Amino acid sequence: MYVRLWFPCIDSYSEVCTWKLEFTVNMYMTAVSVGDLIETVYTSDLRKKTYHYYMATPTAAPNIALAVGCVLRSVFVAITGCVFFQTSNQSEESDLL
Repeated sequence: MYVRLWFPCIDSYSEVCTWKLEFTVNMYMTAVSVGDLIETVYTSDLRKKTYHYYMATPTAAPNIALAVGCVLRSVFVAITGCVFFQTSNQSEESDLL
């Protein structure tokens, strides 16, 4: 279980609570976690951003997940407030721009 090695918590499946999670990454990274993404805040120099997640369902610490990485060769298309994810190759990306 060793969640306590990543962040301060009670490392037990029997102790549940809601979670407010904040992850600061560089501009070209994305952080994905459990719960709802509340907002993404950029620093004034636009070099970093902080993702704010909220997990409203009481959850034990060992069930919290986090992934941070770069999204490569992908296109994000925003349509009426919804974000659709589409992988593509280089020629498709230039056609969409």
